[in-house]
Amino acid sequence: MDPLIDNGEIKQIIIITGGSADSGISSVEAAGRAYAEGITVSAVGIFDPEAGTKKYIDEVREIAKAGGGLWDYSDIEDMGRTVKDITRNTSIRAIEQLVGRQFKAVIGKDISELESGSRLKIMDFIEKYGGNINLNCIVVIDTGRNMKSSIGILKRSITGMFESLRGRKGSSSIAVIAYPDDICEFTGDISILEQKLELIRYGGNAHAGAAILKACELMKS
Repeated sequence: MDPLIDNGEIKQIIIITGGSADSGISSVEAAGRAYAEGITVSAVGIFDPEAGTKKYIDEVREIAKAGGGLWDYSDIEDMGRTVKDITRNTSIRAIEQLVGRQFKAVIGKDISELESGSRLKIMDFIEKYGGNINLNCIVVIDTGRNMKSSIGILKRSITGMFESLRGRKGSSSIAVIAYPDDICEFTGDISILEQKLELIRYGGNAHAGAAILKACELMKS
């Protein structure tokens, strides 16, 4: 499955989590379902110095592996940079997969088999071309009780990511699901996004798998 769908759009979900016990479908299985439908799922784990780095790292890695995306671990203060990098790099990788598949069909070899000069030219094209393709991104954030102190920074990280996408030639639309309860529908207007993010509150039991499936439904609608 290539995550770049036929109509020239990149669809991706980025889940930001402090770790949660799934009820019902697991987050890994849900990510696999999303990828089967042409939606990449990347994951960012929030580092809690008191809990240690290892506690949720396996979960974050396995979500991204099943979803065909990327993963990273970040302390909350560096969350903005991490989310921006994940968004950009996932998009580039989607274009790389598409171009690589078509290149092999025409030339009969992988891009990795080319000599370094030609390979660098193709990779440069991929990075530039990626800015022309429409991007639909749903950020799924954990608002469970263990995230109380992080919600404000998460909101700023999402708006910062949106700002970083403004230089793209292709359209960029962002939606947010703050599981378990709140949904901010797709918008290309940062002021609307900021208003909707202000309504999000922490609390409740976080079930990441169900939230990923909800994001898939929103993406398809």
